[in-house]
Amino acid sequence: MYKGSAASFFLSILLSQTSPSQTLTKVVIIGPTGSGKSSLANVLLGESPLCKNCTFPVCSQGMHSCTKETTMATRPWLGENDLFTVVDTPGFADSDNDDSELVDEMMTVLNKDVGSANLILLVIKGTETRLSRDLQQMIREMRALFGENMWKNLVIGVSFWSFKSDLVNYRKNTCQWSPENCKNEEWFEKSMKDILQDKFHIKQDLPFVFLDSWAKHPMNINDEEQKQRFDEESKKLWLLAKEAKPFNFMTVNDVLEENHVIKKRNAELEDMITNDIGELKKAFEENNSNFDQILSRLQILTDKSKENGDKSNQLQEMITQFKTSTSSSIKQVQENVQLNIEKIQTKVSSEENRIFKEVSQLEEGFKDIAQNLAELTKESHSFQKSLSTEIQERRNLNSVFRKDISSNTKEVASLRSKSAVLDKDLSFLNKGLTGQMTEQDRLKSSVAGLTQDVSKLRNRVLTRKNCQSTSWVNDFDNHLNYKCPANKVLVRAESYHNNKTEDRRWKFECCDLVLSF
Repeated sequence: MYKGSAASFFLSILLSQTSPSQTLTKVVIIGPTGSGKSSLANVLLGESPLCKNCTFPVCSQGMHSCTKETTMATRPWLGENDLFTVVDTPGFADSDNDDSELVDEMMTVLNKDVGSANLILLVIKGTETRLSRDLQQMIREMRALFGENMWKNLVIGVSFWSFKSDLVNYRKNTCQWSPENCKNEEWFEKSMKDILQDKFHIKQDLPFVFLDSWAKHPMNINDEEQKQRFDEESKKLWLLAKEAKPFNFMTVNDVLEENHVIKKRNAELEDMITNDIGELKKAFEENNSNFDQILSRLQILTDKSKENGDKSNQLQEMITQFKTSTSSSIKQVQENVQLNIEKIQTKVSSEENRIFKEVSQLEEGFKDIAQNLAELTKESHSFQKSLSTEIQERRNLNSVFRKDISSNTKEVASLRSKSAVLDKDLSFLNKGLTGQMTEQDRLKSSVAGLTQDVSKLRNRVLTRKNCQSTSWVNDFDNHLNYKCPANKVLVRAESYHNNKTEDRRWKFECCDLVLSF
């Protein structure tokens, strides 16, 4: 078993026992306190859940976690197969309220000593049919720490899900005779997937494994039902790990860079939508001008018909017949224009909703980062004041994004008003409408081009420029008081700790935020 960066020496000894071409499979176990992570890790190494000198310590202290450090061990899978590495991490939502320190230590070990993992096994209790607030917050922190690519390597491990024969029969009979109360493995998996999709908008179909470490308890070791199901589920987990492409653990800077890319895509999309709506509005205005000309010609014909006496009646009759013959064409044009407008409005509405969702995800990510940074304010009141100012500036920037989106919504409402006026004017079209059909065809072509362009609007970004990094701005046992230069935003803070003085020294990086393509 390895603790922290001290694992490097022992890890090299174990790795030397494998062939040079062999790459060890790595499984990182993560979950809330009390979910059974350490017990499951021991069983995967071939140890009994009742072991006294376990590789990973197990205790029952309520909401207090026994695991306070990220540890790892390399052994045969289930004690008798290929070598693999399992990493046990501290529990989230520990009642000791030291999540921030545990997360910092975990990220350091995962990035420097572990490097990558084939699977991230998120362990949740099978007795909990809902995601608690603490578990939701833990998943948000995982996404903020590991990035969106985490979902590709994530497996949900369900603990405390017994396969004792009587419980298996009870679940089977309940599903057969009372389907509305059915709570078997399929029900649990579907319920959790629905919750995860609703809360985190996950695109991947996350795999589930039901692993009860107590199936390896001496009193259960001869239960064939439990033995069979544990073998099936553990084999499923092993195959998932072997087939998965290794996931490289990200640094905090990597996560920030990924967030910047998302912001860039959103900003470019907003700008392109604004430009395309302006072009569409201009096209509608040109059509209105053409319609006015047609109406003017109609008025001239009507005046001439009055001057010609008897001929006026004949002309009026001809005009009436023309209107009748072209009414169906006018109606078809109206329907086509309305259909195109509705498609554009639907597309714009869909893009607005997607923008809102991505902005919401960014806000959640920024809130998570802000919460972690807030823990550091306990060390210096003056640093807290400066950091709060920087966070407020980011919130103001998000407010600007919302105002731009609101402006786009007003533009759509204006287009709808123009469309209503256009519908009224179309009822007065006559012979000149034949020439206007060419303009309508051009408008359709423009709308088709607009639809293609909107699908490409993905790559605008809020980038950092003119970054400035400071040297160490304070000495040990002295006050810290630093503020970024005017119009710059704090993007990175770095420190190191001195055990003798029990204090930290800090340096920072501030940048300009620039919207660009």
